[in-house]
Amino acid sequence: MNVSSPTIVFRCDGSPEIGLGHVMRCVVMANEFREHCGYAPVFVMRYDTVGIQIVQERGFSVITPATHECRDDPLWPRALLTHLKVDLLVLDVRDPVPRTALRGLRANGVLVTVLDDISDQRLEADFAFYPPVPQVARLDWTGFSGKRFVGWEWIVVQPPMALPSRRPRRDSPRVVVTMGGSDPAGFTLKTVKACDALHQQVEIHVVLGPGFCHQPAFDDLRKEVKQCMHVHRGVRNLSTLLAEADVVVGAFGVTAYEIAAVGVPGVLLCATPDHVESASAWMAAGFGISLGLGSVVDERQITYAIQRILRSRQEWLDRLRSNATGARIDGQGAHRIVHMLAHALQERHETYQTLAPA
Repeated sequence: MNVSSPTIVFRCDGSPEIGLGHVMRCVVMANEFREHCGYAPVFVMRYDTVGIQIVQERGFSVITPATHECRDDPLWPRALLTHLKVDLLVLDVRDPVPRTALRGLRANGVLVTVLDDISDQRLEADFAFYPPVPQVARLDWTGFSGKRFVGWEWIVVQPPMALPSRRPRRDSPRVVVTMGGSDPAGFTLKTVKACDALHQQVEIHVVLGPGFCHQPAFDDLRKEVKQCMHVHRGVRNLSTLLAEADVVVGAFGVTAYEIAAVGVPGVLLCATPDHVESASAWMAAGFGISLGLGSVVDERQITYAIQRILRSRQEWLDRLRSNATGARIDGQGAHRIVHMLAHALQERHETYQTLAPA
């Protein structure tokens, strides 16, 4: 291992179909390694063009399968990781690396880290980081020999930029709609209709991610909206836009944690039953209202939730600022994790130096 330039690999994927949250948080961590440690992480990705482009635009190298056959080969990452002589492997991916492969990598000195991973590959990790959601408490950790960290402080989001101490005065409340990088479930369309049905005048600010799946339908809907609506594309740091909102409506995932990090009350729609359960912890922490499974939520429910927050917005803000539940997402999760992993790399290097023959 070269401690001044270790080989750090992020294994993740992102596409309009599965979303881009995994890619975005890995990019945040990779940038932390680059800015604060001087390291140059590499990404290993099966797909897709949108996710790969996000990583490349931020200046990171991406290794992809040479052919479609390789992309569908479950052993492809295993052979590649062995070839790369990895020092640190960060896994944030749906298709797990076989446990035997991870065991072999660790035996050769590779540090393995997993993010929010409930598959069995977590049992072969040196470090495992999770939000405090109910599913984590039920996991069986028999055979796990690494270190596990669970809490809001370990959540990886883009660190909020310096936010204004005073909000600008506006005639109408501002509602921000942000459903992640691709919005595969089409929640943006339903939410815009719900905002347009509000009895009071509002400003609707819609954030469309790089992989947004429903552009033709959105273009048609935009012509019908009566409320004042602004559309934002290519937003690199969402925090300022979120912080200026009176309420944010988003999809559960990285977006939910970004909302909480800026201290603005949110309304969540969930794509899966697993997300519904995870969002229950977010709501219990006082970050906002989770409406449950978005596919069965109707527009009236979204409208009512927005109205509920707007009617008592100051009370929501006071609760968030007072940290009454003890829950806080401060945007420093990536910094904490990277600091810990960099220290572990240094310790591993010193151990090898001690064991090396004179």
